[in-house]
Amino acid sequence: MTKKEVLVNDVIIQAEKCLQELNYSKQTIKTFRLIWQRFSDYAQNEGQQQYSREIANGFLSQYYGICDPGNPKTKFDRT
Repeated sequence: MTKKEVLVNDVIIQAEKCLQELNYSKQTIKTFRLIWQRFSDYAQNEGQQQYSREIANGFLSQYYGICDPGNPKTKFDRT
């Protein structure tokens, strides 16, 4: 099975639609928009328009200190 290439901004648009359909509050959606804008800016600065796990992991690592999303320990954990 081949992977369908999707633009970062298309992923963001679809994610926002999902939150709206699930009746998330306007404030929660606004918070997510800010995070997604950071992600979009990060991807653009990295020269990436296509969404990939690698670009998402790089963003999570740089902005939130999450190095392995499968193991959500951060640089703030003490153990």
